[in-house]
Amino acid sequence: MSSDLQKKLHQSETAILQGDIRLGAEYLDSVDTTTLSRKDALTAAKLLRRVGHPDRALKLLSPYVRPKINFRNPATDAEKAEYAFSLQRMGSLKEATALVAEVDPNQAPEGLLYRAIFLFSRWNYAEAIPLLQQVLGLVPPTDYLYRLTQINLAAAYTNEERLDEAIPLLEELIQTTATHNEHLLRGNAFEISAQIAVQKRDFKLAETHLENAGKHLRGVKILDFLWLIKWKGIVEALKTGTTEPLDAVRTEAERKKHWETLREVDFYRLQVKFDPNLFYKLFFGTSSPHYRARVLKIFKDVQIPNAIEVSKHWNVTGAPSPGSLNLFWDTKDELAPGGLAHTLLGLLMSDWYRGFRSGELHSILFPGEFFNPETGLNRVHQVVTRLRKSIEEQLPGIALEINGSIYSIAIESDQIRIQIPRDMPEATPAALRAFAFQQKYGTKSFSSGDLQDVFGLSRSAANKLLKTWRESGVAELDPSRTKAFYKLNLKVRS
Repeated sequence: MSSDLQKKLHQSETAILQGDIRLGAEYLDSVDTTTLSRKDALTAAKLLRRVGHPDRALKLLSPYVRPKINFRNPATDAEKAEYAFSLQRMGSLKEATALVAEVDPNQAPEGLLYRAIFLFSRWNYAEAIPLLQQVLGLVPPTDYLYRLTQINLAAAYTNEERLDEAIPLLEELIQTTATHNEHLLRGNAFEISAQIAVQKRDFKLAETHLENAGKHLRGVKILDFLWLIKWKGIVEALKTGTTEPLDAVRTEAERKKHWETLREVDFYRLQVKFDPNLFYKLFFGTSSPHYRARVLKIFKDVQIPNAIEVSKHWNVTGAPSPGSLNLFWDTKDELAPGGLAHTLLGLLMSDWYRGFRSGELHSILFPGEFFNPETGLNRVHQVVTRLRKSIEEQLPGIALEINGSIYSIAIESDQIRIQIPRDMPEATPAALRAFAFQQKYGTKSFSSGDLQDVFGLSRSAANKLLKTWRESGVAELDPSRTKAFYKLNLKVRS
């Protein structure tokens, strides 16, 4: 590594650690990445991912992790771990999870941290905790990775309400991050401390922690600190019993297009002033079963219907009416259940708050295939084009929105009403078509002949569909029947 290159990479990392993401990115932009050695490529990839360029990180590492020809020196564990993290940032969580599972923790303990962060993205903190604890046993306490793991472990403890374990960890972090001049981690430690105070309904202490966070983050040139605005609004709303402070948070989140904050605004708004339709919007419009469990823990007495009807802006209008649209039977051609365009529509309809990244769409539409940042986007775009055309023809009032490489669905007309079932299956072609069958046929055992009757298939087509369902795990033989009868085994979306 040349002294000039080493200096630029070091300056970039220092700027990032101190919270100046823009400056860190500027140092990286001055690096000629086409001439990097393999070792330098890994260093640069880590930094690129941290400043928000996972696509560039993937391109740097793909020759080693996903070589087009057999490579004499296979990918190292550190390269696999970093490539997996960048994949996850692109939305390709399934491929990222499979790849990071190959990483030897003794060679690259950060792989365990990344696995935990992947679980965080599904709100699955319980399974993340032992992974984070394992990292702390592998990394020296003097390493930055140790403190980064600690802050994530404190967050996991807090979300699992293991506050007696989170509090001393945060107190330690507030001291050690000050020693190492790590402003962002210190700010995060105060933020999580404020969350704990909110759980305890100690709003004065929460305000103190947020004030400290603001003091230590002054001068930190990161994109924004929406979380600071969010928690101040949440504390004020809970303290005063009014929802007005959350309105300001919502406005800022919409301006900065931070959709997960909108979900949290609704979650806390319901705790201040319960509204059944808003509750249904939050519950039905959230795809994570772990987040749904969090909602039900607070609102355990609310009865959940099997389906609801939504209209413009995802407003809940009540139980499904005879004139509402059933996306599993009232659509045809490209949008017939089980096709790629219909699968994409089902995925985009599964979460009403967030958009879906191109890597995530690729993993659903083309299971078993690796995501290539250069060719994968084109394949996704082809399906998107077909979906957009079908929506224009069959579903006027619904819009497919694209913001960069993030895709979402919007309902823009009061004239259209859509049925949303409580337990939609995973968005795969096989599962969505099986779900359509179940809606018409019910949950009883079925035969190939029943498939022929419901779908109007020939015997050979029905047998082929049955084979696909069995291979994908959505159908299995019914052991209680003597003949070839089957039952569905649909997994709920996650």
